[in-house]
Amino acid sequence: MSQLRETLLNLQKEKTLRLLLGADYDTATQAQREHFLQIVGAQIEVDVDSMLHEYVLRHRANSPVSQKNNKLKWVHIVGNIVLSLAGAYAINEQEWIFVGFVAILMIIIQYLPFVYDKDQ
Repeated sequence: MSQLRETLLNLQKEKTLRLLLGADYDTATQAQREHFLQIVGAQIEVDVDSMLHEYVLRHRANSPVSQKNNKLKWVHIVGNIVLSLAGAYAINEQEWIFVGFVAILMIIIQYLPFVYDKDQ
């Protein structure tokens, strides 16, 4: 990652110097280039770091593991809603065996994210 960062830094510095110097880029001395880089060097580093950070976030968001986790989150949410409604109905009807069964299923649903986190 550090080689990529250094490559991006060099490219951004070159691009910035071309923008700042314009037509004088080819005739500019090294001292002039260093002067401009001292002024905008810190901002270039911040920009490159933010570019790398955005790339990592996009890569993680599109990874198969992330997509699998998103599907599991929906299963978890729907399972909680359905089991909560079933538990409320069972309590209202005073079906205590069904309440116990729903409670056990709800504990399993609540524990699933921890099981899948161990796999990663």
